[in-house]
Amino acid sequence: MGTNVTLHALSSGHEVWIAVRSRNPYAERLERSGALILSSHREKIREADCLVYLVGALGRRREADYLELQVRAPERIGKEFAAVNSGKFVYVSSVGVLGFPGGSERPIREEKEICEGLQPGTLHGRTKCMGEKAISSLPNHAILRFPIIYGPYSRTPLWRGIMRAARMGLGIRNSNPFSVISTANASRAVESACASKASGFYYASDPSPATLTEVFSLAAEVQGRDVELWLPMGSGILNLLSHFGELFRLARDIISGSLVVSSEKAQREIGYQPLDVRRETFKVMAQYYGKSGFR
Repeated sequence: MGTNVTLHALSSGHEVWIAVRSRNPYAERLERSGALILSSHREKIREADCLVYLVGALGRRREADYLELQVRAPERIGKEFAAVNSGKFVYVSSVGVLGFPGGSERPIREEKEICEGLQPGTLHGRTKCMGEKAISSLPNHAILRFPIIYGPYSRTPLWRGIMRAARMGLGIRNSNPFSVISTANASRAVESACASKASGFYYASDPSPATLTEVFSLAAEVQGRDVELWLPMGSGILNLLSHFGELFRLARDIISGSLVVSSEKAQREIGYQPLDVRRETFKVMAQYYGKSGFR
């Protein structure tokens, strides 16, 4: 997500400073693209117009990591920022805070208070709720709840695996609709949140939901293939996969819960305008994941 937000911001003419935990190939690429790489956020904390917290813990195993990266660190950095700067603090959260929402109303709209009445089914979702509550006390903030994010530069095996399976003519069939967001739209949402004077929490998604069937069909199409073998995925398989880690538990919640969310509040209050860029994004993903190593 950070790579995509940075490249979008640079292309929009913004000056971008990035505090990184390590100078990995991603940081080096962004430095060549024009970003200034910092060893600590404190180097520019007084000068930034907007501070965006993008660190997550979805791939971690220890509860202590989730608490530190998704609750304590953003709260600590947010308070440091607010003490010396009147700019906007943007916390990137997740629709994982919803867990298995009751009722049949879709799309889901924002509740009145942060995480009011919600029971997240994952450690990721629970600590994101805690992080949201901590950030909501800041005087100038925006909390963005993204659904499943797709686009290039991800180091998780999820989208790499989907693109590879589709290239081999394999697909997973499931018709449950769920919200997704391209990295292009997620970057636009971050930019809108930074520019807005409004404080609050917002869902941001693509203009329309997707299904696993549609995802695999599009992933195959942009690679010049057809899905020749469909594997059905019901709730039983989703529950089985959920035993393999937090990422799969989150995917189970989103897909089996038909998690479709509304971006109306984000459009109304922060000026977020999602574009229909799914096909274009999948074409870029096909090029990126079709090559080995980092580009």
